[in-house]
Amino acid sequence: MSWAHPSTTNRAAGFCDSWPKFLHGCGLQSPACPALSSIRHTGQAGWTLRQVVHHLADAQANWYVRTRLALTEFEPLVKPFDEVSWAELADARTGPVEPSLLLCDGLGARWVALFESLSAAEWARQMIHPDRGTFVLEQILPMHVWHGRHHTAQITSLRQRMGWQ
Repeated sequence: MSWAHPSTTNRAAGFCDSWPKFLHGCGLQSPACPALSSIRHTGQAGWTLRQVVHHLADAQANWYVRTRLALTEFEPLVKPFDEVSWAELADARTGPVEPSLLLCDGLGARWVALFESLSAAEWARQMIHPDRGTFVLEQILPMHVWHGRHHTAQITSLRQRMGWQ
């Protein structure tokens, strides 16, 4: 696979294969999972499952754009987004999850294709986040695979606790 450039770690080599479809298999569209807007899980400020799915799409969209900025500008200062406020917007509270699942799939496919095309010099490109400091592009993919797996595990765990098949 073209992913493994000298600037990446061996651990990162498999990330493109395990992402972007991290939400598939969670059973979010199953009839046995009717409580997307009523059951709150214990993490992320008591968000509903629906809000978690929309949060993943929002975060992925923001980081996808930030990645492209880092590749086309010199150490861009990227804008943070208030994920808690975004989760309280009407579309995140009440909107169907399917558009966010599609967005995650589409952005993920584009992002993986972009990552697979990067040279070692491009992997070393940086962006500056005003709250979190400097990020090197080679940190972004492992971070987002972890983020997706983290929320997927929350969803799967809640489904198991609630007995949703």
